[in-house]
Amino acid sequence: MYVKDQPFEDIIYHAQALDFWEQEYNQLSESAFKSRLQDLTFNGLRIFREQMNCRVAQCTKTPPDTINILIPIQLIPEKNHLPTHTLCVNGATLLPSEHEFFFCTPPDTDYIVVSLHKSVLEKRLIHPDMQQILKQRFGCGILFNNQISALLIQKCTAILDQYTKSLTLPKIELCQQIYDDIIDLVLHYFDIDDNTAQPKTLGSNHHHIIQYVYERVLESDQYLSILDICQELQIPHRSLHYAFEKTTGISPNKYIRAIRLNAANRILHKSKNTLSLTALAHQYGFSHSSHFGREYKKLFGKSPTRNLIQNIQ
Repeated sequence: MYVKDQPFEDIIYHAQALDFWEQEYNQLSESAFKSRLQDLTFNGLRIFREQMNCRVAQCTKTPPDTINILIPIQLIPEKNHLPTHTLCVNGATLLPSEHEFFFCTPPDTDYIVVSLHKSVLEKRLIHPDMQQILKQRFGCGILFNNQISALLIQKCTAILDQYTKSLTLPKIELCQQIYDDIIDLVLHYFDIDDNTAQPKTLGSNHHHIIQYVYERVLESDQYLSILDICQELQIPHRSLHYAFEKTTGISPNKYIRAIRLNAANRILHKSKNTLSLTALAHQYGFSHSSHFGREYKKLFGKSPTRNLIQNIQ
């Protein structure tokens, strides 16, 4: 049982703060990062809320033996950009146990996640219904029930604000009431009949292109050009550019540069000793440390030298 309410000005510290979730966040907006994480856990129930001012590419793996429901409070695509294809904007999204997800969220994203140990649902659902939920582990299920989402948002935000403000846990007699109220609402998502839209797999060709480039940039030990990517994917440049503009809001070149800078940023955070910025710059495809420094500061709002000194201290 624990409760936390933390503001962040560093995307890596934010990603690391969500205990038991394997996360790698990549900042895509050229802006000083600001965020807030509210987190409350008790009796096999976890409720957390993430608010981030920047556009972020998230690579996340959910904890084992959990059923997780993501409900957006604000997940509005920017003008002329397609909505995210991996999250349900007007309902809720099922994030199955031990499943890896990759998605890009727009600036000023705000969402709540209700995370349950699967034993909680096993006690309340008949076996066939539980198996139906577990089958969703290989796809990101979309769930339609706006009324339930609105009620969950209202109840969860009130609970988080009340207990994270004072950094206290609910009294024992209230824990069970809160627990029952939240579980009862979550169970409505799984009341699927012939008149209810069935969960379906989310994603699009655009999304798969973005994820492919993300993985290739991180695994490549050489400079990866747009031409290289187009040849590997066997698509014309205009198709690649369209996919990035509509899904991430930035060009392929800016995206690749941002992913490299975020990878370098993670190295800076891990370093406890003197680190050669020149070697780091070359490692991630920058011809000179001064060029690396300018691009790093443009993206994160502070110099790599400042970050390195802070982490050594």
